[in-house]
This record gives sequence, C-alpha cells and structure tokens, in this order.
Amino acid sequence: MARKLVDVWISEGFIPEEAGKTMEETAMAYLDELIDRNMVQIKDISFDDRVKNCIMHDLVRDLSTRKAEEEILHEDGESSHKPRHRVLDCREGRFNDSIYGNKEARSLVVRRGAQPYLFTPSFSSYWMSFQLLKLLDFECCMAMTQLPVSIGALMGLKYLNLRNTGMKHIPNWLPRLINLEVLDIRGLVCIELSDILVKMIRLRRLYASAFYFEKPPEITSLKFLETLSYVNFEDSNIHKVTHITSLSELGVNVLRISDSTCFFLLLGKMENLVHLKLKFCETLNLEKLGSLHRLTRLKLNGEITVFPSAFPPNLSHLTLDRCQLKEDPMPLLQRLPKLSHLKVDSAYEGTEMVISHDGFPELKVLILVYLIRLKSILVEEGAMPELGIGEAAGRDDEES
Repeated sequence: MARKLVDVWISEGFIPEEAGKTMEETAMAYLDELIDRNMVQIKDISFDDRVKNCIMHDLVRDLSTRKAEEEILHEDGESSHKPRHRVLDCREGRFNDSIYGNKEARSLVVRRGAQPYLFTPSFSSYWMSFQLLKLLDFECCMAMTQLPVSIGALMGLKYLNLRNTGMKHIPNWLPRLINLEVLDIRGLVCIELSDILVKMIRLRRLYASAFYFEKPPEITSLKFLETLSYVNFEDSNIHKVTHITSLSELGVNVLRISDSTCFFLLLGKMENLVHLKLKFCETLNLEKLGSLHRLTRLKLNGEITVFPSAFPPNLSHLTLDRCQLKEDPMPLLQRLPKLSHLKVDSAYEGTEMVISHDGFPELKVLILVYLIRLKSILVEEGAMPELGIGEAAGRDDEES
C-alpha cells in the first residue's frame, strides 16, 4: 500500500521537513517522482486518483535486491554482517534467534509462520536486543496474542503495526513507547483505549477498524494526532474527541448519537478537519451535514432514510456506500461546485438517474457500483464537461 509506504518512510527518517508542506505531502511527491522515472510502477489507483498499490520495475528490483544485501538481512540463515533492516522468516528450521547484529537494526518485519513461543517471556532478551529500532511490523502474525512486554523498552520506536494479529487488547504499558508516531491496529476488535491513548502524546496516526473508550479520556494532550480512524462515537465521548484540534482525518463508527445537530456542530469546530468518514448502523439525521464547510473529502456508509438538503460546499471527493437511498441523489449532488470525484456503491435502490445539462461542472471521475435496480442513466447534453472516467458495474444489463 502506498499509504503504508509513506508512513514507513517518515518513521525511518527518510523524509525531511519542508516549509509549507506536510511530511506526507513530501513523501508522496517523492513517490510520484519515482513513478515518473519508471523506477516504480502503479499497480492500483483508488477512485480518487491516488496511488493505492505500487510495484518496482523488474530491473530496479534486481538492482535493489543486490544493494539490499548490504543493508537488509532476510533471516533464514547465518550472516557475517550487521544489517540495518531485517525480515524474519519464522518458518520451522529457518528462524535464527541469535541477537548478533540486532543492536544496529532500524526496522524489523516479522513474516511467515511466527510461532507463539516467540512472544513468551523467555524471548524477552531477543526483542530487547533491537535497541535502535524505529519500525516494527507484525502484520498478520496471528500467533501473537499479546505484545511482548520487553518491546516497551524500545524507546526509539516510531512505527508499530499490529494489524490482523491475534491480539485481544492493547497493553497498558504501550505509552512507554514515547516516540511512537504511527499505530496500526486494524483487524483487532473491541479494543479499549481510554487510559492508553491519552498518554501517547507524539502519536500522529492511529488506524483501527473500531475502538472505544470505556470512559471519556482527557485527550487534549494529543497535539500531533492527524489521523484517527475508526473510533466508536456515542454521546459520552463526542466532546472529548472533537477537542483534538490537530485532526485532519477522522473516521467514526456512529453508535448512539441522540443530538445529531450538536454532533455536527462540534465537528464543524474542528479547524483542521478536511476528511471525514462516517459509518452508522442506525439512522443518522444528516440535516446539518452541509454546515461542515471545511470538508473536502467525505464518505458516508449506512442507511440514509432522509437525504440531507445540503452537502458541504467545498467537497471534492464523495463516497456513498450502502446508503439504501430511495430517491435519485444526483439532483442535489450535481450542484456541488467543486466535486471532482463521486462514487456511489450499493447506495441507490431506484431504477433511474438523471443528470441535468449544467450538472457536475468539475466532475472528473464517476463510479457507480452494484446499483442492482438501476436501469437507465439520463445525461443531458452539456453535463459533466470535465468527466474523464466513468464506470458502472454490478449488472449485466445496465443502460446508459
């Protein structure tokens, strides 16, 4: 994933700070340059024109592999050098538990067949030997049901990936990692972070499928947090989360919101929030959604019984997912003056869509997916003058 690559580059210290740009913007500019030079090839692009997945050109990969032998150890045997980066092959007969050279390692990726004994107290000295580690990636290590306590001694760690592991909870000692900037716990369910998140003061990005607060935390100390996605929202914690003024991207699982007007009012006070993702199982009143003037990117996932009368006027990217709309959304959406990317995925149950002659003046990408009852799309002459990509999928008999 390109986004993961950007986070890794920043955590490794490869990306310098540049005036007027975030480090993420600088990293993406580097990636774009590699693509322009054909050193990296695009594998997948998201609907909003972002690089989603990329691969290396075969020749560049061969060259990089030879060069990497000086820097990276794929630990499936002995080595005489001290690598800065390691990839652990944990299959039977291949794992080498020697601590030789671990002190120099800056990144560690654990892959393939990790066994439960690797995460027991008897292996504490092994994990503690990585004294200068900045990046630790356990993604898909299902054998890891708890994070070894000794990892708490790795004070320089900036990136920790626990995605799709076997963990059931986040240990209370995690804030010992005082320099941690990126934490990925996607795929872990029912994760409670009340007493942990508030202490992770340098955290920039928290990726999760869903986590909750047993009690509302005092999180005004999180001055660097830019991405928080997804957090479970209910009446008791709305005020606390919306006080994180540094947030630019917020993903919310809406559970119980008794006053949607207050909910959107608080979101509107978040001065840096430009990207909002809302998932809701119960019907959410969206009438005040249009008051979020700073938003440029919005995703709505859940049933919408009453379509809002207005959307944020500065939206450039909009996704409607599983909204079960009964009325054609196009008459309202086509009036958004800056909308350039629109995706409607399993979100409309009608049979017809109509786009007027002056509709969608800036739309460049339109994706219609799994609209199983849709039979026709009427596009009047002059509509969507900037459209470059249009795609409809999900039926064998669509008409357009």
